[in-house]
Amino acid sequence: MPESVLDHHRTTYDLIIVGGGIVGASAALEAVRRGASVALVDAGLDGRASPAGAGIISPVALDRHEDRPEWTSVITRCVGHYRQLLADVDELDPDNAGSATFREVGELVVARDDPAELATLGAISARLSTDVGRRAHGVSEPPVELAGTDLHAYWPELRGDLRAIFIKDVGRVDGGRLTERLLAAASRLGCQSSGSPAFRIIPGWASLDPAADRPIVQVGSERLSAPAVLLATGAWAGSALDAMGLDGQIRPVRGQIVHLRLPGAAAGGRPVVNTLGAGYLLGFDDRIVVGATHEDAGFDASVTAEGQHRVLAAALDLAPGLGTATLLQTRVGLRPVSRDGLPSVGAVAAGIHVATGLGAMINKYHVSPTLQQTTDTDPEAMLTSGKVAMRYCGSWEPEEIAAVPYGKANIDIAPLPTGPAGNRDFYSNGLANVIAAKTKHPQQAWEFVQFLGSKRAAEIQATTGTVIPAYKGEATAYTKAMPEYDMKVFVDQLQYAEPFPSSLQTATWRDYATQQFANAWTGKSTVADVAHEVAARMNKDLAAEKP
Repeated sequence: MPESVLDHHRTTYDLIIVGGGIVGASAALEAVRRGASVALVDAGLDGRASPAGAGIISPVALDRHEDRPEWTSVITRCVGHYRQLLADVDELDPDNAGSATFREVGELVVARDDPAELATLGAISARLSTDVGRRAHGVSEPPVELAGTDLHAYWPELRGDLRAIFIKDVGRVDGGRLTERLLAAASRLGCQSSGSPAFRIIPGWASLDPAADRPIVQVGSERLSAPAVLLATGAWAGSALDAMGLDGQIRPVRGQIVHLRLPGAAAGGRPVVNTLGAGYLLGFDDRIVVGATHEDAGFDASVTAEGQHRVLAAALDLAPGLGTATLLQTRVGLRPVSRDGLPSVGAVAAGIHVATGLGAMINKYHVSPTLQQTTDTDPEAMLTSGKVAMRYCGSWEPEEIAAVPYGKANIDIAPLPTGPAGNRDFYSNGLANVIAAKTKHPQQAWEFVQFLGSKRAAEIQATTGTVIPAYKGEATAYTKAMPEYDMKVFVDQLQYAEPFPSSLQTATWRDYATQQFANAWTGKSTVADVAHEVAARMNKDLAAEKP
């Protein structure tokens, strides 16, 4: 960051900005331009999204949530705003004029030879083929359909079976570089103001004083005040608001993004490549960026082997020609995602304002987490934290869900939806009580197993809501164990139960099935294709078990 240009002894300002990312930096520049004295506080934490993010600026939704005009209109205006913003920054920061930060390159939305993906691609193309649709998304021209050599003219490394549409008016930005230039411009402008310089950057962790009668920000031993404070701390904004007794509604979602260099490949003018899943490619003058993971990992900004593997596997599946690229680095950013999937901008208390939640862009208007996130993260944790609205669960789980205050107050049980034949089939299994062959206490173990098979044990299981007991007549007690939930749903569901298959080596094919169905949930393969593949593997494994 640029050096401070304000008297270090000053403690009162017109505006205090907490957070030195692209939002805080642009707000500082605008405030100084309007004659305000500004202090910007930044802790320099690992995981900041601005320098790590890919920087795709696209107002075009790629899924069924395209009916969110609030977000579309914001991004449409952003694309146009960058042109004027960079002209202003070049004027204020002439030493770096023309530095590559933002560029309109267009976007390739690609689909594999899959009926569902091709149908989605067709729907997007149809939506942008009308004047009304283009105006709604800020797109100036109809999309162009591409395949084969026409597609490879843009990205030669792409696989050969893809079909695509090219959308103009989509841009990409180097968030870290633009942030640096915004701060440099604000510093230069602050020095030009009449009187004392108007802009100061203060490194350190900022905390708001919830007991003060006016906005007070504590940074180390300094106590700063201003009529207005702007929280532009990205994923950390939620924690700051929670500390004030306000509902932050912001959570961090970790993204691991891999940077590659392909010898001889001029990538700076290439269009963004977006898939209908979660993967993308984009080019800068000196690198190709591929991403990204979507992980609920709290504020852990670590690079993980699994994260790199997942990103690279998806990228090489999409663009096998990148296999010879050099791995430059993996960046990690903690995206700030709001509860409703939209940016959080505005006043939250007297003199306290927030501007964050831009992580909504990661899901193109999704309110719920991505399919990849629900695959990567414990589903019960997602449910009991309010991050998903529903999940499939078993009769043994209500006790654990009720142990979380949110789960007890906000969650209930509903039957499975009916299938085409009007049924609700599902797999069911029972409990088995076993004794270790090498136990040192065989008699006591046998007595305990006998007790577990008794009616008294079944009564305990029923009245605690632990599981539906095997003894006839005890199921009623189970349905009444937790009045806050409709436990009878599980009992009524039993009429549709099919026994869970098992064999001598169940884990062999079961683990394979779990891994493969993740590809269906994340859209990498169709459910039908995965089901056929899993069935073939199961038949092979079962045949191998025969003596």
